[in-house]
Amino acid sequence: MKKIFNTLTRREQQLVVLGVALASMFLLFFINSSLQDKKEKSFLSYNQNQKLFLDVQKSLSLKSQYQSENKTDSSNLSSTVSSLARSFNLTIDKIQPTEEGEIMVSINQTEFVGLYEWLRELELKKGIVVSKASVRINTSRGSVSGVRAQLVLKIL
Repeated sequence: MKKIFNTLTRREQQLVVLGVALASMFLLFFINSSLQDKKEKSFLSYNQNQKLFLDVQKSLSLKSQYQSENKTDSSNLSSTVSSLARSFNLTIDKIQPTEEGEIMVSINQTEFVGLYEWLRELELKKGIVVSKASVRINTSRGSVSGVRAQLVLKIL
């Protein structure tokens, strides 16, 4: 390689050195931009994971807070749910226990806002959350008349 380089004229040698330098600079530029992209993706992933970690910590602290403050026992889960529903003027049509210690609640006629406020109150004050939900709009001959819901509720 050195012999070939020495056989070139001074001008050709300068062009070869310049070409190698430019090629090296372009290669370094592309490697740098690729690494910068990976750095940004890693930073975004780190931030997402950090947020998820904080959310999990918050959930765990809320769970322990619910368990220490509002000991809603699974044996009185149905009565807690139905008494809170009465305070929100919700009419529960059916409450059925499941094998996993949860309860299935059926409500056929209610306003969505009232349903939402009731579920929010259950979660915030009693530590009871929705594990499954099916909410549908009630319609009769073109008019909308509230919603019906089937919910599976469990204690945090």
